[in-house]
Amino acid sequence: MIFAVETPTGNTRGPVHTESLLRSLHRANPTRRRLKIQFRSIDGGVGLAVDCPDTLRTLFVQELQDAYPGTNVRTLPVPVHEDDSADWSLSLRLRPDVLSIRTYDSFLDETEMRQFADPVAGLLSAIRTGSSGRVICRIELSIRPTVVWRQRSAKQIAEILNRKFPAMWLRDVYIRNATYQQSIFRWFAWLYSWFTRIKIEHRPETSEKTVQALYECWLTVTVTAPANASQIALKKLREIAGAFGRFNEGEAQFVSSRPKRGLTHPNGRGFLLSAREVATIWHPMTHSVDNVSRVQTSQFLEVEPPVVRSSKNRMVGDTILGRVKFRQQRNQFGIEMDDLRRHMMAIGKTGCGKSTFLLNVVRQQIEANRGVILFDPHGQLADEVLNIVPKRRTNDVAL
Repeated sequence: MIFAVETPTGNTRGPVHTESLLRSLHRANPTRRRLKIQFRSIDGGVGLAVDCPDTLRTLFVQELQDAYPGTNVRTLPVPVHEDDSADWSLSLRLRPDVLSIRTYDSFLDETEMRQFADPVAGLLSAIRTGSSGRVICRIELSIRPTVVWRQRSAKQIAEILNRKFPAMWLRDVYIRNATYQQSIFRWFAWLYSWFTRIKIEHRPETSEKTVQALYECWLTVTVTAPANASQIALKKLREIAGAFGRFNEGEAQFVSSRPKRGLTHPNGRGFLLSAREVATIWHPMTHSVDNVSRVQTSQFLEVEPPVVRSSKNRMVGDTILGRVKFRQQRNQFGIEMDDLRRHMMAIGKTGCGKSTFLLNVVRQQIEANRGVILFDPHGQLADEVLNIVPKRRTNDVAL
């Protein structure tokens, strides 16, 4: 099930909270279920989404909403693939993956304000298309906790890189083969490190990335467009792949495969990213993204309802007024009769449901055998009330 993640405008909480959430998920996912985080076209705009397994859904959604107040998480309908449309896709990999990409602390400007230049804005701009909705783009980063031996191997490779190589080209050959996807190249790198090992007097410095909780990742880009618009789809794929250049740092580069017609499925050996790096690429949008056009944001700010404590001698919610809509809470709430007699005002624009709200309040008073006086200058609400009067109370009506 895919969920859209919509943050309110003006959000000031950055990716550090997403990093904390990803560290928790790393320990809470011993079966290594895949979590798919996405940038995608949504209802003619662009936004963030997540495809979360059932075992991690509660933890992920609740912690995300706690970390980013006002964030709305809603279910997205299953996309319908039109008959005259086709898919084009490519995959991206980080090479070498034992080295770190640019993380969120390097996206702070050098002015006195130290504002955060959110890299999410560039990715959302890259997948934005025309308002017709015929071209749909999706970036999907599939992650799962890496196995222990893979983490140890990455740490060992990082330590070997700190040794003194006879020539820089030998170092380049080693790191290219040690992090290659095919195992035969990794065996070649291991043999090279074995025969050229040297004694060192101190323990080499360990890369900060390899001592953190690592995720095995697969990154795919998909463009769905009319079957006769292959040039448009291929151009869009190149634009989106180029948008990941903002994360390149030194030797650590995102490289893309050749675009192909059809879907690219994440399989094989993935590349490594730390929780900090994943949080840099994907996190709820900050206020610096508000200027990006057609971004899906939360339409209203959800506020946690007050906790009502009831006693045995007091009936709470004598008249039901509505239902709570806060995260996963959907319980009913109401007002006691003594409070209802002390006046109540329902304010809202035309068509928002004021008359329906009053109709439900009047209905409950009639069903509870109470008296009600209704003044209706338009007459429509009065007619609706007459239609709901039960037969046992028709003689009580004075019109």
